[in-house]
Amino acid sequence: MTTVGKEAKHLKLTVKQDNKIRKTIGWSLCDKTGEINWCKLLKIGDKIDIVFEIDLNEWNGNRELQLTIIDLKKNV
Repeated sequence: MTTVGKEAKHLKLTVKQDNKIRKTIGWSLCDKTGEINWCKLLKIGDKIDIVFEIDLNEWNGNRELQLTIIDLKKNV
């Protein structure tokens, strides 16, 4: 788990399900005034449920699939 962006407002996660590893991005999930700050709440190894959209990430000439987080919930 890392933060990205000039103000570190975005959450970047690598998630694993059924031995498949995927990169995810959650826009503005670390700067939620009055809402959940996921960057402070999540820890490595936490189990979560994610609602996402599949996107194509193009950066510096590289292209890869990326899951954009729409919503998430920590499993307890």
